[in-house]
Amino acid sequence: MSQSLRRGSPFLLSAVFLLALLAVMAAVGARVWAQEAGAAADRTFDSTPREPAEIPGATVLKHDDGTMDGKKDLQDKGYFVKFQCPPGEWYLVGVQIFGSRFGTVAPPKDDFIITICDSAFRQLMPTKKPYSTFERGLERWYTIDTYPFMLPPYSEGDPPREFWINVAFYGDRDRGVYVGYDTSDKISYSKTGLPNERALSIPERYNWMIRAVIAPKEVAFAAVTKQAGGGATAAPPARPARPGTPTAPPTRPSGMSSTKPTDLVELKYDDDKPNGKQNHLQGGPAKSFEKVPLGSKVVGISIYGERYGSADASKVFGDLYIMDNDLKVLGTGKFRHSDFEFNPKWVDVHTEGEIEVPETFWIFINSHSDGLRGINFYYDTDVETLHSKDGRAPDDLRPMGEKREWMIRAYVKKPGRK
Repeated sequence: MSQSLRRGSPFLLSAVFLLALLAVMAAVGARVWAQEAGAAADRTFDSTPREPAEIPGATVLKHDDGTMDGKKDLQDKGYFVKFQCPPGEWYLVGVQIFGSRFGTVAPPKDDFIITICDSAFRQLMPTKKPYSTFERGLERWYTIDTYPFMLPPYSEGDPPREFWINVAFYGDRDRGVYVGYDTSDKISYSKTGLPNERALSIPERYNWMIRAVIAPKEVAFAAVTKQAGGGATAAPPARPARPGTPTAPPTRPSGMSSTKPTDLVELKYDDDKPNGKQNHLQGGPAKSFEKVPLGSKVVGISIYGERYGSADASKVFGDLYIMDNDLKVLGTGKFRHSDFEFNPKWVDVHTEGEIEVPETFWIFINSHSDGLRGINFYYDTDVETLHSKDGRAPDDLRPMGEKREWMIRAYVKKPGRK
């Protein structure tokens, strides 16, 4: 071998480098081709009509004919669909979505959120579900259970009540869910956006293939009882029982054992008839009481509500605040989520001692709820004057867009009583 070859010819070195570069480019090209092929498979869809399995005793509200005319991934936006409740008392028990997941073969360890919203797109109750609910491949129907949520009831002949369902996947270019849309309906009942924000109309006439599954209370709560192994109670009564006072055993306030029920005045603005309920992910309900005799002392409140979720409710607490009309905190109280049951009832919450209040004072409840567990607070709409707001914090109370009076009552000791 010549000395020039042993030392390495410049020509030979250049050839070796070129061959290595070509090999790398071929490998990268093959990988890119495979990724593009996979993405192309995600973009395809089958327009063959398909229907999900029937749910015994349930009614499905929909705006599609089961045939997908296209699909979209909204990434950081959500899918809104409007539905109209039939007359009577109905509960949302599930949501059906026609779609498919895209991205990595293994599903991401993230959640998507299904939210029930009122007619103004305000959040009523969210439900978190894992991304693994959806599979890759061709789109199909997925039926997703939710904890029974009472929709706004109304009688035959009254104006119909409407609600929105929002589904948000918070995806990106690398992972998400395609949701199908259908063009068969002449009217679009669909929008884009997120709860508590401005919803946007879609530029074309189509509807997201998202359906609402509703059922009468007997069917709705029978399913909950079965899932809970018989531990959950049946449907809530149409009319709640009258609440007890905070002094009724065994929930007598601390240090109030000598107090008689006649020493207390019940302050209320509801008529014992709930017309709906709402969950708060941030904060909770707030309510004012007016023309209270000077020198009155609050000893507790009663809340008409129910618990939802599967977390250990004995370890989750809510906070009660008593404020003056300037929202200065005068006193507090605390309650466990386990004080509530899976069907609505009146629950007494006691203040930490007796709290003297002015002629007008506020109650604010921070339930510390989330999509997995929390409290649904019931409200009454058959009222003339409103005393209720939504709260984020004791000093941050906000007006509600609709006429709702929280079913929350205060119990005060009469002036001059010891």
